[in-house]
Amino acid sequence: MQVNREKLLHALECCKAGLSPRDVIQQSSSFVFKDGYIVTFNEETATKFKSPLDITGAVPSDPLLGILSKIDDETVEITMAKKQLLIKSRRGRTKITMEEEVLLPLEHLEKPGKWQPLSEEFAKAVKSVQSCASRDDAKYKLTCIHIHPEWIEAFDEFQLARYTFTTGVQTPILVKQLALQNIVPLGMTEFSETDTFLHFRNPQKLILSCRRDAGSTFPSLDHIIKNAKGTPIKLPAGLIEVSEKCEVFSRNNTKEENQVRIDLKPGKCYMTGEGPFGEHTEPRDVPEYKGEPLSFMISPDLLRELVTKYKNTCQVTEKSLRAGDKKGKFVYVTSLNETRDDDEVEEKSTKKKSKTKKKKTKKAA
Repeated sequence: MQVNREKLLHALECCKAGLSPRDVIQQSSSFVFKDGYIVTFNEETATKFKSPLDITGAVPSDPLLGILSKIDDETVEITMAKKQLLIKSRRGRTKITMEEEVLLPLEHLEKPGKWQPLSEEFAKAVKSVQSCASRDDAKYKLTCIHIHPEWIEAFDEFQLARYTFTTGVQTPILVKQLALQNIVPLGMTEFSETDTFLHFRNPQKLILSCRRDAGSTFPSLDHIIKNAKGTPIKLPAGLIEVSEKCEVFSRNNTKEENQVRIDLKPGKCYMTGEGPFGEHTEPRDVPEYKGEPLSFMISPDLLRELVTKYKNTCQVTEKSLRAGDKKGKFVYVTSLNETRDDDEVEEKSTKKKSKTKKKKTKKAA
Protein backbone atom coordinates (compact mmCIF):
# COMPACT_ATOMS: atom_id res chain seq x y z
CA MET A 1 0.00 0.00 0.00
CA GLN A 2 1.09 3.58 -0.70
CA VAL A 3 1.67 5.60 2.50
CA ASN A 4 2.48 9.26 3.03
CA ARG A 5 5.97 9.08 4.52
CA GLU A 6 5.78 12.25 6.63
CA LYS A 7 2.38 11.29 8.04
CA LEU A 8 3.67 7.86 9.08
CA LEU A 9 6.87 9.32 10.50
CA HIS A 10 4.86 11.86 12.52
CA ALA A 11 2.67 9.09 13.96
CA LEU A 12 5.73 7.07 14.95
CA GLU A 13 7.43 10.09 16.56
CA CYS A 14 4.29 10.70 18.63
CA CYS A 15 4.48 7.14 19.99
CA LYS A 16 8.18 7.15 20.96
CA ALA A 17 7.34 7.98 24.60
CA GLY A 18 6.16 4.42 25.23
CA LEU A 19 9.28 2.72 23.85
CA SER A 20 12.11 1.22 25.87
CA PRO A 21 15.74 0.99 24.59
CA ARG A 22 15.49 -2.79 24.81
CA ASP A 23 12.69 -5.26 25.51
CA VAL A 24 11.89 -4.89 29.23
CA ILE A 25 8.69 -6.71 28.30
CA GLN A 26 7.92 -8.46 25.01
CA GLN A 27 8.00 -6.02 22.07
CA SER A 28 8.46 -2.94 24.28
CA SER A 29 11.19 -1.66 21.94
CA SER A 30 8.93 -2.05 18.89
CA PHE A 31 6.08 -0.17 17.29
CA VAL A 32 3.05 -2.44 17.52
CA PHE A 33 0.44 -2.10 14.76
CA LYS A 34 -2.99 -3.44 15.70
CA ASP A 35 -6.63 -2.62 14.91
CA GLY A 36 -5.72 0.52 12.99
CA TYR A 37 -3.51 1.97 15.75
CA ILE A 38 0.17 2.28 16.62
CA VAL A 39 0.77 1.24 20.23
CA THR A 40 3.90 1.35 22.40
CA PHE A 41 4.19 0.22 26.02
CA ASN A 42 7.18 -0.16 28.39
CA GLU A 43 5.29 -0.97 31.64
CA GLU A 44 5.49 2.65 32.90
CA THR A 45 4.30 4.56 29.82
CA ALA A 46 2.03 3.70 26.90
CA THR A 47 0.97 5.55 23.77
CA LYS A 48 -1.80 4.95 21.24
CA PHE A 49 -2.29 6.83 17.97
CA LYS A 50 -4.21 6.29 14.74
CA SER A 51 -2.02 4.48 12.20
CA PRO A 52 -1.80 5.43 8.53
CA LEU A 53 -0.41 1.92 7.93
CA ASP A 54 -2.96 -0.94 7.83
CA ILE A 55 -0.93 -3.91 9.10
CA THR A 56 -0.77 -6.13 12.20
CA GLY A 57 2.50 -6.92 13.94
CA ALA A 58 5.51 -5.52 15.78
CA VAL A 59 8.30 -3.65 13.98
CA PRO A 60 11.62 -2.73 15.69
CA SER A 61 11.55 1.02 16.29
CA ASP A 62 15.14 2.01 15.50
CA PRO A 63 15.39 0.74 11.90
CA LEU A 64 11.86 1.86 11.03
CA LEU A 65 12.39 5.41 12.28
CA GLY A 66 15.89 5.50 10.88
CA ILE A 67 15.07 4.55 7.32
CA LEU A 68 11.91 6.66 7.06
CA SER A 69 13.80 9.73 8.24
CA LYS A 70 16.46 9.20 5.54
CA ILE A 71 14.10 8.66 2.61
CA ASP A 72 13.01 11.91 0.94
CA ASP A 73 10.05 10.52 -1.08
CA GLU A 74 6.61 11.99 -0.41
CA THR A 75 5.09 8.49 -0.45
CA VAL A 76 6.51 5.00 0.00
CA GLU A 77 5.08 1.57 -0.75
CA ILE A 78 4.88 -0.67 2.33
CA THR A 79 3.92 -4.36 2.36
CA MET A 80 4.42 -7.43 4.57
CA ALA A 81 5.92 -10.73 3.44
CA LYS A 82 7.52 -13.66 5.28
CA LYS A 83 7.91 -11.86 8.62
CA GLN A 84 9.42 -8.81 6.96
CA LEU A 85 8.23 -5.27 6.46
CA LEU A 86 9.10 -4.22 2.90
CA ILE A 87 9.55 -0.51 2.15
CA LYS A 88 9.92 0.54 -1.48
CA SER A 89 11.07 4.05 -2.41
CA ARG A 90 12.18 5.60 -5.69
CA ARG A 91 15.83 4.81 -5.07
CA GLY A 92 15.88 1.72 -2.91
CA ARG A 93 14.30 -1.26 -1.18
CA THR A 94 14.29 -1.94 2.55
CA LYS A 95 13.51 -5.14 4.45
CA ILE A 96 12.95 -4.98 8.22
CA THR A 97 12.52 -8.16 10.22
CA MET A 98 9.26 -8.02 12.19
CA GLU A 99 6.96 -10.19 14.28
CA GLU A 100 3.53 -10.82 12.83
CA GLU A 101 2.08 -11.92 16.18
CA VAL A 102 1.39 -9.16 18.72
CA LEU A 103 2.93 -10.21 22.06
CA LEU A 104 2.98 -6.81 23.80
CA PRO A 105 0.91 -7.31 27.00
CA LEU A 106 -1.80 -4.80 26.11
CA GLU A 107 -4.11 -6.50 28.60
CA HIS A 108 -2.12 -4.69 31.34
CA LEU A 109 -3.38 -1.38 29.98
CA GLU A 110 -6.66 0.02 31.22
CA LYS A 111 -8.94 1.87 28.84
CA PRO A 112 -9.42 5.56 29.70
CA GLY A 113 -12.73 6.49 31.29
CA LYS A 114 -14.43 9.87 31.08
CA TRP A 115 -12.16 12.56 29.64
CA GLN A 116 -11.84 15.83 31.58
CA PRO A 117 -10.26 19.15 30.55
CA LEU A 118 -6.61 19.41 31.59
CA SER A 119 -5.58 22.70 33.15
CA GLU A 120 -3.36 24.81 30.90
CA GLU A 121 -1.02 25.10 33.89
CA PHE A 122 -0.49 21.34 34.21
CA ALA A 123 2.31 21.00 31.63
CA LYS A 124 3.86 24.26 32.85
CA ALA A 125 3.90 22.90 36.40
CA VAL A 126 5.47 19.58 35.36
CA LYS A 127 8.16 21.42 33.40
CA SER A 128 8.92 23.67 36.38
CA VAL A 129 9.30 20.90 38.98
CA GLN A 130 10.56 17.84 37.06
CA SER A 131 14.29 18.50 37.46
CA CYS A 132 13.87 18.17 41.24
CA ALA A 133 12.77 14.53 41.04
CA SER A 134 15.38 11.99 42.15
CA ARG A 135 17.27 9.82 39.64
CA ASP A 136 17.97 7.15 42.27
CA ASP A 137 15.73 4.16 41.49
CA ALA A 138 16.31 2.86 45.01
CA LYS A 139 14.21 5.82 46.23
CA TYR A 140 11.10 5.06 44.22
CA LYS A 141 8.80 7.71 45.71
CA LEU A 142 11.30 10.47 45.05
CA THR A 143 11.69 9.49 41.38
CA CYS A 144 8.02 10.42 41.03
CA ILE A 145 6.22 13.71 40.62
CA HIS A 146 3.61 14.16 43.33
CA ILE A 147 0.26 15.29 41.91
CA HIS A 148 -1.89 16.67 44.73
CA PRO A 149 -5.38 18.13 44.15
CA GLU A 150 -3.91 21.58 44.96
CA TRP A 151 -0.33 21.39 43.65
CA ILE A 152 2.37 19.47 41.76
CA GLU A 153 5.77 18.96 43.39
CA ALA A 154 9.03 17.03 43.24
CA PHE A 155 11.79 16.41 45.80
CA ASP A 156 15.12 14.55 45.70
CA GLU A 157 16.20 15.16 49.34
CA PHE A 158 18.42 18.07 48.26
CA GLN A 159 16.04 20.32 46.35
CA LEU A 160 12.30 20.70 45.92
CA ALA A 161 9.90 22.58 43.68
CA ARG A 162 6.17 23.09 44.13
CA TYR A 163 3.71 24.66 41.70
CA THR A 164 0.32 25.48 43.25
CA PHE A 165 -2.88 25.33 41.20
CA THR A 166 -6.04 23.19 40.92
CA THR A 167 -4.71 20.04 39.24
CA GLY A 168 -8.02 18.27 38.65
CA VAL A 169 -7.15 14.98 40.39
CA GLN A 170 -9.37 13.88 43.24
CA THR A 171 -6.74 12.26 45.48
CA PRO A 172 -2.92 12.57 45.67
CA ILE A 173 -1.05 10.28 43.27
CA LEU A 174 2.56 9.60 42.26
CA VAL A 175 3.72 9.31 38.65
CA LYS A 176 7.30 8.59 37.56
CA GLN A 177 8.99 11.76 36.33
CA LEU A 178 10.38 9.94 33.28
CA ALA A 179 6.81 9.08 32.24
CA LEU A 180 5.13 12.38 33.09
CA GLN A 181 7.75 14.55 31.36
CA ASN A 182 6.31 13.47 28.01
CA ILE A 183 3.15 15.54 28.41
CA VAL A 184 5.16 18.77 28.01
CA PRO A 185 6.04 18.44 24.28
CA LEU A 186 2.91 16.52 23.26
CA GLY A 187 0.37 19.29 23.93
CA MET A 188 -2.06 17.34 26.11
CA THR A 189 -5.46 18.96 26.73
CA GLU A 190 -7.51 16.22 28.47
CA PHE A 191 -6.96 13.62 31.19
CA SER A 192 -8.66 10.54 32.59
CA GLU A 193 -7.98 8.59 35.80
CA THR A 194 -8.23 4.80 36.09
CA ASP A 195 -7.05 2.45 38.85
CA THR A 196 -3.43 2.13 37.74
CA PHE A 197 -2.96 4.75 35.00
CA LEU A 198 -3.28 8.47 34.47
CA HIS A 199 -4.19 9.02 30.82
CA PHE A 200 -3.71 12.16 28.72
CA ARG A 201 -5.05 13.05 25.27
CA ASN A 202 -4.20 15.83 22.83
CA PRO A 203 -6.33 17.40 20.05
CA GLN A 204 -4.91 14.90 17.51
CA LYS A 205 -6.29 12.07 19.72
CA LEU A 206 -2.87 10.81 20.73
CA ILE A 207 -3.24 9.02 24.08
CA LEU A 208 -0.39 8.94 26.59
CA SER A 209 -0.90 6.66 29.60
CA CYS A 210 1.38 6.95 32.66
CA ARG A 211 1.36 4.34 35.41
CA ARG A 212 0.19 5.93 38.66
CA ASP A 213 0.66 5.02 42.31
CA ALA A 214 -2.16 6.05 44.61
CA GLY A 215 -1.04 3.88 47.53
CA SER A 216 2.32 5.45 48.43
CA THR A 217 2.63 8.57 50.57
CA PHE A 218 4.89 11.39 49.41
CA PRO A 219 6.98 13.18 52.08
CA SER A 220 5.42 16.38 53.42
CA LEU A 221 7.42 19.39 52.23
CA ASP A 222 5.48 22.10 54.07
CA HIS A 223 7.99 22.44 56.91
CA ILE A 224 10.93 22.74 54.49
CA ILE A 225 9.22 25.50 52.54
CA LYS A 226 8.19 27.32 55.72
CA ASN A 227 11.68 27.20 57.24
CA ALA A 228 13.40 28.41 54.07
CA LYS A 229 12.57 32.08 54.58
CA GLY A 230 15.68 34.15 55.21
CA THR A 231 17.78 37.07 53.98
CA PRO A 232 16.73 38.50 50.58
CA ILE A 233 19.30 38.15 47.81
CA LYS A 234 19.16 39.19 44.14
CA LEU A 235 20.47 36.70 41.59
CA PRO A 236 22.66 38.45 38.98
CA ALA A 237 21.17 38.53 35.48
CA GLY A 238 24.57 37.54 34.07
CA LEU A 239 24.02 34.00 35.37
CA ILE A 240 22.00 33.19 32.25
CA GLU A 241 24.98 33.87 30.01
CA VAL A 242 27.29 31.96 32.34
CA SER A 243 24.90 28.99 32.55
CA GLU A 244 24.95 28.66 28.76
CA LYS A 245 28.75 28.48 28.81
CA CYS A 246 28.77 25.95 31.65
CA GLU A 247 26.17 23.79 29.92
CA VAL A 248 28.55 23.31 26.99
CA PHE A 249 30.25 20.81 29.33
CA SER A 250 27.49 19.66 31.71
CA ARG A 251 25.14 18.63 28.90
CA ASN A 252 27.64 15.95 27.87
CA ASN A 253 26.61 14.06 31.00
CA THR A 254 23.38 12.08 30.95
CA LYS A 255 20.21 14.16 30.70
CA GLU A 256 19.49 13.41 34.35
CA GLU A 257 22.96 14.57 35.44
CA ASN A 258 23.00 17.81 33.45
CA GLN A 259 23.51 20.13 36.43
CA VAL A 260 25.78 23.05 37.23
CA ARG A 261 27.32 23.90 40.59
CA ILE A 262 26.83 27.27 42.26
CA ASP A 263 29.46 28.36 44.81
CA LEU A 264 28.20 31.30 46.84
CA LYS A 265 30.52 33.42 49.03
CA PRO A 266 30.47 36.99 50.33
CA GLY A 267 30.03 39.28 47.34
CA LYS A 268 30.68 36.53 44.77
CA CYS A 269 28.82 33.76 42.96
CA TYR A 270 30.78 31.14 41.00
CA MET A 271 29.13 28.80 38.50
CA THR A 272 30.83 25.63 37.27
CA GLY A 273 29.78 23.22 34.56
CA GLU A 274 31.65 19.91 34.45
CA GLY A 275 31.51 16.98 32.05
CA PRO A 276 33.62 14.25 30.46
CA PHE A 277 35.29 16.79 28.15
CA GLY A 278 36.24 19.43 30.71
CA GLU A 279 34.71 22.25 32.73
CA HIS A 280 34.01 25.97 32.76
CA THR A 281 33.96 28.23 35.86
CA GLU A 282 32.98 31.90 35.90
CA PRO A 283 32.16 34.38 38.69
CA ARG A 284 29.51 37.08 39.03
CA ASP A 285 29.14 39.75 41.72
CA VAL A 286 26.47 39.30 44.39
CA PRO A 287 27.01 42.34 46.67
CA GLU A 288 23.97 41.53 48.87
CA TYR A 289 25.38 38.22 50.11
CA LYS A 290 27.60 38.49 53.18
CA GLY A 291 27.22 35.00 54.67
CA GLU A 292 29.41 31.92 54.84
CA PRO A 293 30.66 30.16 51.65
CA LEU A 294 27.93 27.77 50.44
CA SER A 295 27.22 25.64 47.36
CA PHE A 296 24.44 23.77 45.59
CA MET A 297 23.70 21.90 42.34
CA ILE A 298 20.90 22.89 39.96
CA SER A 299 19.58 22.15 36.47
CA PRO A 300 20.66 24.87 33.98
CA ASP A 301 17.10 25.13 32.65
CA LEU A 302 15.65 25.63 36.12
CA LEU A 303 18.37 28.11 37.01
CA ARG A 304 17.54 30.21 33.94
CA GLU A 305 13.86 30.13 34.91
CA LEU A 306 14.71 31.33 38.43
CA VAL A 307 16.93 34.13 37.15
CA THR A 308 14.39 35.22 34.52
CA LYS A 309 11.25 35.11 36.66
CA TYR A 310 12.25 35.15 40.32
CA LYS A 311 15.68 36.79 40.65
CA ASN A 312 14.30 39.47 42.99
CA THR A 313 12.52 37.07 45.37
CA CYS A 314 15.39 34.81 46.48
CA GLN A 315 16.09 34.28 50.17
CA VAL A 316 19.08 32.64 51.84
CA THR A 317 19.39 30.98 55.24
CA GLU A 318 22.35 29.09 56.70
CA LYS A 319 20.95 25.86 55.24
CA SER A 320 18.91 26.75 52.16
CA LEU A 321 18.19 29.03 49.22
CA ARG A 322 14.58 29.75 48.32
CA ALA A 323 13.15 31.31 45.14
CA GLY A 324 9.67 31.78 43.74
CA ASP A 325 6.98 34.30 43.01
CA LYS A 326 5.70 36.67 45.69
CA LYS A 327 2.25 35.06 45.78
CA GLY A 328 3.71 31.63 46.56
CA LYS A 329 2.33 29.97 43.41
CA PHE A 330 5.77 28.57 42.61
CA VAL A 331 8.49 27.89 45.14
CA TYR A 332 11.93 26.31 44.79
CA VAL A 333 14.17 25.38 47.72
CA THR A 334 17.65 23.85 47.64
CA SER A 335 19.85 22.81 50.53
CA LEU A 336 23.19 24.61 50.85
CA ASN A 337 26.51 23.05 51.78
CA GLU A 338 29.74 24.57 53.05
CA THR A 339 32.14 25.10 50.18
CA ARG A 340 35.65 26.30 49.42
CA ASP A 341 36.52 29.99 49.40
CA ASP A 342 37.47 32.21 46.45
CA ASP A 343 41.19 31.49 46.64
CA GLU A 344 40.59 27.73 46.49
CA VAL A 345 38.43 28.10 43.38
CA GLU A 346 41.08 30.17 41.64
CA GLU A 347 43.90 27.89 42.87
CA LYS A 348 42.14 24.82 41.48
CA SER A 349 41.57 26.54 38.16
CA THR A 350 45.22 27.67 37.99
CA LYS A 351 46.54 24.20 38.78
CA LYS A 352 44.38 22.65 36.07
CA LYS A 353 45.62 25.15 33.50
CA SER A 354 49.22 24.52 34.58
CA LYS A 355 48.83 20.75 34.24
CA THR A 356 47.23 21.12 30.84
CA LYS A 357 50.03 23.38 29.63
CA LYS A 358 52.73 20.97 30.85
CA LYS A 359 51.04 18.05 29.12
CA LYS A 360 50.82 19.94 25.86
CA THR A 361 54.45 21.05 26.09
CA LYS A 362 55.64 17.53 26.81
CA LYS A 363 53.61 16.12 23.93
CA ALA A 364 54.93 18.76 21.50
CA ALA A 365 58.52 18.05 22.58
